[in-house]
Amino acid sequence: MNQKLSIPCPECNTELSIPSAGYLGKTVVCPQCQNTFLLKEPATEELPVSDAIASAAAAANPPPAPAAFPFAMNTVGEDRVPRAFQQASPARPRGNRNWLLIGTGSTVMVLIILLLVALLPEPVSTTELDYMPDNTEIFVRVRLKEVLESDLGSSILESVPSLQQMLDQIIKQGISPRDIQSIAYGISSFSTVLDNREAASPMNMDFTVLLRLTRPVNTDNLAKIFEAQNRGMRKPIKTTLKQNIFYVSHPYENNHPPVALYVINNRTLLFGAEQSVRRAVRQDGKSRASGGFHFLDSSYPVLVGFVPRNMNTFDKAITQFNSDQAGAFNKAVASARGTLTGLAMGIQVGNGFDVSSTATFTGRGAAKTFITEIESGFATMKQEISRLGNVATGPQALATRILSTILRDVQTLSKGKTAEVRFSIPRTTVDLALTGVGVLGIPGFGNLLGKDDAVATNENLEDEMTKLILEGVTEESLSGIKSMFDDPEYVLMDYLDRWLTDNIGAAVTINASIDKEEAIVEIAGIDDVEMLGKKIDFAEVLEVNKRRNMVTARWHAPDQK
Repeated sequence: MNQKLSIPCPECNTELSIPSAGYLGKTVVCPQCQNTFLLKEPATEELPVSDAIASAAAAANPPPAPAAFPFAMNTVGEDRVPRAFQQASPARPRGNRNWLLIGTGSTVMVLIILLLVALLPEPVSTTELDYMPDNTEIFVRVRLKEVLESDLGSSILESVPSLQQMLDQIIKQGISPRDIQSIAYGISSFSTVLDNREAASPMNMDFTVLLRLTRPVNTDNLAKIFEAQNRGMRKPIKTTLKQNIFYVSHPYENNHPPVALYVINNRTLLFGAEQSVRRAVRQDGKSRASGGFHFLDSSYPVLVGFVPRNMNTFDKAITQFNSDQAGAFNKAVASARGTLTGLAMGIQVGNGFDVSSTATFTGRGAAKTFITEIESGFATMKQEISRLGNVATGPQALATRILSTILRDVQTLSKGKTAEVRFSIPRTTVDLALTGVGVLGIPGFGNLLGKDDAVATNENLEDEMTKLILEGVTEESLSGIKSMFDDPEYVLMDYLDRWLTDNIGAAVTINASIDKEEAIVEIAGIDDVEMLGKKIDFAEVLEVNKRRNMVTARWHAPDQK
């Protein structure tokens, strides 16, 4: 009796039911995607979901040791290799001394190439999109351990409790965040969701999450972790795929795809839609998406990229921007219409943020035009911020100071079809922003997670501020201070922010005014006003009023002690 076979379409992974093995070797058309392909006998190690329950007894035995193949693989797909190089290599002729000469010349050439590679900047990693869907549109990769161990990463966790709570949830599942080397996430069909939310179906969406750990994971707990993270799904079924542990969990309703967890090795886990995980494993992790995301700079620990399958997605977004929303960058946004193909952002976390925003276009001319317009936009924005700084108060003054710092060192670059904008956010500005999230009620992580204390915080804002009254502040006394600002108030605040960072910690100036040689400075983040008075070395302290949370002092120029 002939046994039915289930063979997946290599393009969309739809399972085709074949009556018998006699059909192997014939060409068929997939009813789902119309792809034409040759029927081949499926690999014996890939167990279809329909056979998973029947294989439960076999799966109950201790699974084979995970395959020890390396995670970092070449992601250049076969479709990107010239056809001539896909043919078998010619047989080596015998007794021909030319081969010796060719071999010697090749060795010299290899040495030259290696020398050039060593001298050139590090190229974009070809492994960033390993195990991501071929049709990935959004890609996110975070080297979590590196970020958390940075000075700024620890500071952010302390300043944003809701973020720490999110990490605590991961810890409860048996994995410490600092044991996570990196997380990579790829998802398809995002442009479809943007174009028409109702037409988008989860069943047609591919996504995978690749988790790389610093130490081996206890595979016995994987089923519990997998089940806890997928509430609303049926109990996961344990089986094997390419001789490695493979869990599949089906939804109670058929309008969502089954999800899967695959153990690549004891330090690398792959999670995602079952069809996405199976396809990634079948392709040995190689993803065709790497070609579209070629402009990513893998040197950044935080990396985000967006490359829609349809360029019209960008054009529709550009159309929705009016001149008021685009502001100073209206011409830059308009110039990208019909030419923008991808966006990316890289963030380096240290004692501040180094940010790179990259856009890729259809041609060199479009990239150069965009850079020209973006530079003009930054120049206009600097002028607007400078004018606003003279009149801004409260939260507006805070936002103005943050933007002024960011705009100070903006760098632009056009290279080939890509345009790049780089800027840095120093530690003092980050502390200022974090204070704004917690003190001024600026929307932050807490708001996104449903915990917003902004209203109550704003009502008590005046009570939390510390006032520093400085007498004898003149433009001449401020002239020796190095600052990016010209306005005396901002020069003074810039100096005090650096002093607060070095001597107090997470405290920042919020506002300042100078009238008749008297400066009134409002400071957020001071817990002990008496300690502030004792540490002040830039002025002669005249009075410390603990009840009014105020310090009065006579100002000395920084070089006059």
